[in-house]
Amino acid sequence: MLDLEVVPERSLGNEQWEFTLGMPLAQAVAILQKHCRIIKNVQVLYSEQVIEVCDLTKVKLKYCGVHFNSQAIAPTIEQIDQSFGATHPGVYNSAEQLFHLNFRGLSFSFQLDSWTEAPKYEPNFAHGLASLQIPHGATVKRMYIYSGNSLQDTKAPMMPLSCFL
Repeated sequence: MLDLEVVPERSLGNEQWEFTLGMPLAQAVAILQKHCRIIKNVQVLYSEQVIEVCDLTKVKLKYCGVHFNSQAIAPTIEQIDQSFGATHPGVYNSAEQLFHLNFRGLSFSFQLDSWTEAPKYEPNFAHGLASLQIPHGATVKRMYIYSGNSLQDTKAPMMPLSCFL
């Protein structure tokens, strides 16, 4: 299982390699080819704006050296709150039945199984994530790393200097 460090607004990687926002496709392919024994069963769709992790069961993820997703740690809303700290309420998209929790350069989407599980909160949110009525154990469906304040307003960053080496 891949053990990766998440760097909001920048990258996803480990000590040997790193997928960086804005890196050229050829460089991403070269990483995949060089580490094909380690990076297995991965579907790659190129986007210079966003790094998206669709299946968190295939990777261990950490932030500042501390795991928030692994075989022993489920990426629940409580775990994300503990690891990243909530700064503002999330957004519920009823059409997708997804609850989005956004941080600068990083977003998590939680799948809610039915409309009865929709989170209920007041517009003047002031009591932390614990006050949301989200089903206990709801886990992250997708994680996005991007540059900027929100996933909707992201744009490709300048090509990182590391891409020129």
